[in-house]
Amino acid sequence: GDKSIDNRQLAVCDSWTVDSGQWTVDSGQWTVDRNREDRKMRLVQVNGVRALQIWITRVVAEYENVHIENMSSSFRNGLAFCAILHHFRPHLLDYASLRPENVLENNRLAFQIAEEEFGLPSLLDPEDMLTIRVPDKFSVITYVSQFYHLFKEEDDSRLAVRQQQDYGMDASPAA
Repeated sequence: GDKSIDNRQLAVCDSWTVDSGQWTVDSGQWTVDRNREDRKMRLVQVNGVRALQIWITRVVAEYENVHIENMSSSFRNGLAFCAILHHFRPHLLDYASLRPENVLENNRLAFQIAEEEFGLPSLLDPEDMLTIRVPDKFSVITYVSQFYHLFKEEDDSRLAVRQQQDYGMDASPAA
């Protein structure tokens, strides 16, 4: 459902982040719809695949060579899977040594660590990730959702966001 809030209420939220002009608040996945006419903001809860994509985008935000544009080809080179693992368990892999062109090796590494360390069965095949230009969206979503359920209680991406001033923004609507 929708929940309208005024600027003062938004300012007291203890954690939020800016993602492509949308705000995420710590009580779940929310986006803010600014309505300039009534000078109110509306929080709209996001569920399902979009919420999963918002989560993964936040988790891998600090990884320069990972860009989550969709839930298929953005995962092809394996770096997104490795970034998730590195974000939560940096000691398990040397992320800095990975290269986007090593599609097969990156996916093998991520899938092996996920299975051996966390018991997550691989729903994708490293060889398929190499040969198929657009991996199956539903397989990627299902696999990423396993990571989400595994790490959601440890997720500090919502809590460790920069303060509003760091973005040079304020909570008041644009004039």
